[in-house]
Amino acid sequence: MKGNLRIILNEEDNRIDFSPWINDDEYLITIYVSDMTKLENIINDEGLFNDMIEMYEYFFGSDEKHKDYIDFLHTSSHEVKDFLKTFDEVNILGDFPLVRKYILENNLTSKRVFYNNTLPLKKESVLEVTKFFEDLPCVKFFVDGNEASVTLEEYTKTVEIIENIAHSVRSLGLSPMEEIMYVYDLVRDREYVAESVDEEYTVSRDLTSVLLGDKIVCVGFSVLFNEILNYLGYNTKNFVLMPSKGKRGHMRSLVYVEDEKYDISGMYFFDPTFDCRKNNSSTFLEKYLYFAKSYRQITKLDNGKFDNAYYSFFDDNVIDYIDELFDEEEINLFDLFTKMNLTYLNEMLNFSNQDTISIDGGSVLKESLIEKAYIILQLINEEIRSDKFLRILYNVRKQQYYLNPEKYAFDINTITNIILNSKLASKSRSIQENFLSAIFGVEFLVDEFEAKEIVNEFFSENDLEKDMERVKLTRVLKTILCKKENVDRDLSLKK
Repeated sequence: MKGNLRIILNEEDNRIDFSPWINDDEYLITIYVSDMTKLENIINDEGLFNDMIEMYEYFFGSDEKHKDYIDFLHTSSHEVKDFLKTFDEVNILGDFPLVRKYILENNLTSKRVFYNNTLPLKKESVLEVTKFFEDLPCVKFFVDGNEASVTLEEYTKTVEIIENIAHSVRSLGLSPMEEIMYVYDLVRDREYVAESVDEEYTVSRDLTSVLLGDKIVCVGFSVLFNEILNYLGYNTKNFVLMPSKGKRGHMRSLVYVEDEKYDISGMYFFDPTFDCRKNNSSTFLEKYLYFAKSYRQITKLDNGKFDNAYYSFFDDNVIDYIDELFDEEEINLFDLFTKMNLTYLNEMLNFSNQDTISIDGGSVLKESLIEKAYIILQLINEEIRSDKFLRILYNVRKQQYYLNPEKYAFDINTITNIILNSKLASKSRSIQENFLSAIFGVEFLVDEFEAKEIVNEFFSENDLEKDMERVKLTRVLKTILCKKENVDRDLSLKK
């Protein structure tokens, strides 16, 4: 068996703990250290080693699943002792100054050392880590958005890039949904490129690798999108999908959005992977097919290809399901946890800034459970209609055009095409259409004629043709001014 070592500093007493690792042929030794006791003293303490074996046997002696590990400890304890004396990598957990001191006092600089706590994408954290570990290149770190460890230099670069992106977005003065659309366009401006067969899978999935390299797949798109939004203060979730058809799963983003400007409050799915750039073309900017979709909308687009454990709380039948599941009005905790996953429901309530269901009293009223489930059902199925989307799009595209007119088209035809290509639902529906939609789940999408009509009406009501011309004129004047400044600078340099 292969050993893995973890050291936890500043504990109440010295002890050694043994546990199975990720797979059957690996184990984890955890050493708890008090008062900065020398590592070699703990490793050579036969009493601590024997206590560890007795403790493991006491807790798992009757467990058939752990029998192989108990036999291993009895017959091959010398292998574990040899591993503890010859290990070449170690995870250490504790306050930064203690970790630094322990590395130096125990001569661990020749080992591969991993700081075993996930660090946030914050400049303050980078500065603190730099203060204690800049001169210890043996130490690597686990960081939000990454599965693999990174160097201090990589951590610093990752935070700098995310910080710069977030600050540039926030400086535009956009509303929440406008900010999210702006970030969505930044993230999907990458082509889907998987790692090669001789590369680690994290190359296309970890935040640092995606930012500093040229590989990105669905996980990378979702992680990048979410981490930028997290920095800006949004609640996000990397939403993992299992395959219902075929063998490939998927990951997309779930974001909770509150935007008073557009009267938006809900949880929305975003999938920059499916809307990303292809073949180095800019046509992806004329489609938002997977932007801010409700549960009903996204599952229609998926057409049964994916599934997720949270879906049971997003489905229209959840209220009837709860009502049929529990006979009594007062539900005891045993029934609650064995018949349905309350943890998932509470997680979604917390995610959307709602009060969670309290279980302190030992039971929950069915009425309260249904009420909370209905809140989630409403928030996850609140659709953004075409007229509201159009206003968001116009305000974002105006900013994009002003910053980069060569890339972001800003005219009535382009906006009309976006409305059409994004397969948006009509801004208003007849009583008959609403009835059919509710009964059969039919979605009445904007057609070519209606797209033109919606855009023309929007421009006319808000006098936007003049506004668009003003934006374009301002952009031209800015370009002329920039060219003049460049000429003047060149002349001054020649002098």
